[in-house]
This record gives sequence, structure tokens and C-alpha cells, in this order.
Amino acid sequence: MSENPKQYRRRLTRVIRWSLHGAVVVFAVLVTLILVQAFVSRKMLDLETWHHKPLKSEFVAADLTADYTFEKYLEMEKSLFAELSPYMVDAKNLEGHSPFSRYVSGGVQDPARQPRNWNRTVELIPDTSKGGVLLIHGLSDSPYSMRSLAELFYGQGYYVLAMRMPGHGTVPAGLLGVTWQDWAAAVEIGSQHVKTQIGPSKPFYMGGYSNGGALAVQHTLSTLKSGGRVPDHIFLFSPAIGITPFGRVARWDMLYGFIPYFEKSKWLGIEMEYDPYKYNSFTKNAGSQSWSLAKEIQSNLDDLERSGELSEMPPMLAFQSVVDATVEAKVLITGLFDRLKSKGNEVVFFDINRSSVLDGFMSLEFADQLDGLMRQTDLKYTVTKLTNRNPQTQLMCARSRLPRSKKISEELLDLRWPDRVFSLAHVAVPFPPDDPLYGEKPPVPPVFTLHVGSLDPIGEKHVLNIPPSQLIRIRHNPFHDYMLQRITQVIDSRTANP
Repeated sequence: MSENPKQYRRRLTRVIRWSLHGAVVVFAVLVTLILVQAFVSRKMLDLETWHHKPLKSEFVAADLTADYTFEKYLEMEKSLFAELSPYMVDAKNLEGHSPFSRYVSGGVQDPARQPRNWNRTVELIPDTSKGGVLLIHGLSDSPYSMRSLAELFYGQGYYVLAMRMPGHGTVPAGLLGVTWQDWAAAVEIGSQHVKTQIGPSKPFYMGGYSNGGALAVQHTLSTLKSGGRVPDHIFLFSPAIGITPFGRVARWDMLYGFIPYFEKSKWLGIEMEYDPYKYNSFTKNAGSQSWSLAKEIQSNLDDLERSGELSEMPPMLAFQSVVDATVEAKVLITGLFDRLKSKGNEVVFFDINRSSVLDGFMSLEFADQLDGLMRQTDLKYTVTKLTNRNPQTQLMCARSRLPRSKKISEELLDLRWPDRVFSLAHVAVPFPPDDPLYGEKPPVPPVFTLHVGSLDPIGEKHVLNIPPSQLIRIRHNPFHDYMLQRITQVIDSRTANP
């Protein structure tokens, strides 16, 4: 028997009532969790001026008009760095600040003391250029992370532009309001400038580390869609194609972060700023913008795939550690290389140390999946793995599978895992072992009093103000020379076959 209208209305009323009740419960739970998060954030270190007061002269995407030039960008950057003076602490009157803070004027970690401040945009101009390269640093980094690559290209006779991205190189507060569109606009300015410097006939390259790698890919996809000149080759270093949950942050702080009492909720972490070329503190907005950039890349790949233009993408050479706490290594494959239609692409993975005594303590994640990838014979790109020759030795080899090949080639390398090192890290890939800040040991004489790469303290827990997770991460790449050799091969090949 069918129910009468009165019964139907009563049943519908009950459904609506319970639905509303459930929605109220869910809303109450969310509000509670958000408030708990807000109160927890108050336990972080105190905010300094450089954490809550952004600079005023920073470039934003809206500044990019038809007549905007690279020279104008440099003028704004000059004004921007002039604004840093009020943020600096007097070295003779620290007022409770650490002497190792980068914001101690003339202090031991003050980057302005160096002959070249690599927090700023860097141009390296040869007498006669063979071509040009635009290098883009990572999130919370500075052009310093592109230093060794810049010197490689410059040494090969290339015009080099290592461009500072908006929000970087100055104060962490610069990442509170920056957008990925601001970064993309800056990349557009740099790209056009490099192409103008070298002319239409010389090779043009792009290279990017982490978020800079994502920006290089996004710029190329966008340029393909508009019909402009794309790079002849792209070099990627730990590119942020896939973001770990650390970066996929919900921006609940926008609901209450404007309240001074909850101002710290805008931050994923507030740390002492001892690194002269990288922010140790990290905003939620920065992670959110990098995540949005990664999604934009996938959207543009979809568009170009539908239009059939994806085959026009230039070849890419990527370098990635199989263990990475910042980006998802597997998404470099599933989200980019598996989707490419062009030829000449290669991804080089740095494996874990299979001979490490800590092997049994490691979470392998993508490392095991890489073995499966290496067994595939239908890949459209080359996969190379730098790994132990066997689990009993620290000596290394490079195993490669060429596109659609049934064989894996092996090249013995004059390389070995350093003692005590069980893997690479996201922050290590672009830096050489002799880097004056992040290298294996400090140079003589030292460049900075606090040599970040060789910090290896042992003692009681809960004593240091520096998170142990920062101290354990290797900061240089023991296989950096191999990486440069591979890049040089691409450059030489292009020179030999223009």
C-alpha cells in the first residue's frame, strides 16, 4: 500500500530534520578542529618582524603590462631590498636574537656580506654567448639553489639568468600573500628577456628546482598554447609536479588568521632564520599556491592533449630522489612523463643506499615501485636509476632502460655512497658536495660561520631550537658531478646538431 500525502510529508520532515542535524554536527566538529588547530599554532616560536610584515615593493602579476621590462623588474627588486634595513638587528645589540640569524646586520650569516648576494636575481653574461638559460629556484629558496647550474652554463659560454621569484630572498612574510600567478608572471619576464638577449637562432634552455621546476613546465605548457617559442630543452631537479600532504594544506587559517591572537595559524612552521639563502619558516599560503600550480599543470596538459599539441613539448631531463619528503616522486612519472608525447625525455632517479646498515629501518615507498617501472618495456621515455652495484657495496652504477626497450643497460660509475648516508633528500639534489654553505664540510677559510651542510649535533632531545628533521637531512648531492655531466651531454649534443 502506498503512503498517503500526510505520511509522506512526515517522513520527508524527519529526513530533513536528521539531515540538518547531521550537517550541524559536522559543522560543529569542523569548527572545533579548526579552533584546536588555531590554539595549537600558538605554541610555535614567537613571530618576528620578518614573519608578519611583508615588504611593499614586491612584484605582483598585475604589474605585468605590455610595456613592462626586465629592467623594471630589477628596479623594483632594488627598491625591495632597500626596504630590508628596518628588519635587520644590530649586531652589537641583539636584544635576545641569535647571532646566527640572517637578519643580524653584518652578522656571521648575513648574506649581504658576501661578494654576490644570491638572494637577488643573478645575471652571468659571457663575452660571446652560445645561447641562454633561465633558471628558477624553489619554494622558500633563492637563486642560490641554482648557483652550481648557473656556473656550469656560464662556463659553457651561455648567458645565464637565475631569477628571484616574488616573495623570496627577503623575509618569510613575503610568502603570506604571494600567488603562483605572481611567480608565473616573473618567469614570463625572465623568459622573454633571455630570448631577447640571445636572439632567435641560438639555443634557449630552462631549468627549475622543486617549485621552480613546476614553473618551468607550466611556462612551457602555457607558451605552447599561445604559440610562442618554447625552450629547446628543460632540466628539472626534484620538480614539484606532485605535492605531498605537507603542501596540500587547507586554508582554514583564512577564517581566523586575521585575528592577532591566532596570527601564527598562517604558518605551517615558525623557525629561527639561520639559513642565509632559504627561509626556515613556511607559510600555509606557500604550500597552497604550489599545490594550485601543480593542478594548473595537469589542466594545461589536458588541454594540449585534447588539441594534439602535446607532441610539441620540448624534451626534458629530470633528476629526482626516490625518497622525497616534499614532492611525490611517483607523480613525476604518472603526472608528467607518462603523459608526454614527444621524444628525448629522460628521468634519472637517485635510489636509496642499498648497502646502508639502516636499510631495515627505511620506509621505501616509491623506491620499490621504481623497480617495477624499470621492468616496463612500453615506456616512451628513458628511465635511469643510480643505485648500488649490489647490496654489499657502496660503489654505484647507472641502470637505464631506453624507450620501448627490452634490455636494461648498466654503466659502472666511479661514484660511491658516502659513509653514514642512507639516501638523498629533496633539499640536496641541486647542491654539490663542495658547496660553501650546504656541502659536506666547510671550505677553508669558511664562507659562513654556521656551515649548514655539516651540522651534525649529538646530545639530549628538546634542547635545540632547531627541529631534528632539519638536521638529519643531507644538504648536498654526492652524485652532483654525474648530474652535471648529463646536462653537459645535452648541451654538447645541441651544439653539435643545431
